[in-house]
Amino acid sequence: MLFSIAATIAATIAAAAFLTSGVQAAHTLNLKNNCAWGVGVRVDNWSGSPYTGAARVDIGAKTSKSVVVPDGWVGRVCDVAGDGSCANNCYGKCSMSEFNMNAGGLNYYDISNILAFTVVSISSSYVGPKKLAAAATQ
Repeated sequence: MLFSIAATIAATIAAAAFLTSGVQAAHTLNLKNNCAWGVGVRVDNWSGSPYTGAARVDIGAKTSKSVVVPDGWVGRVCDVAGDGSCANNCYGKCSMSEFNMNAGGLNYYDISNILAFTVVSISSSYVGPKKLAAAATQ
């Protein structure tokens, strides 16, 4: 299911990576859509421990889905634009969030709009009960 460019530009996607002290077997990315319509994202591997779940994640209007990635995962979560521009493993013209889970005991993330700008993005983190979160939001 493809989504219009306007829908993906207005999409709000939040990703949270949970971190406990020390090495952990897996990390949960919570992908949240605050729009009144469904959006699609792609979870893609770069290097490190591979994510083996579904690459395409469709998130219904006003809902969220969780994706579990292994410790040591290095990859991207990208906006699947209505024109399919990021359907090629997150290497097209789209906004994306990049993650490095447990690099020397730390988790890293960033928001990238190098090739194109398809979603307004803000990254933030908070430390609660041993939690670290990254978010892409409008």
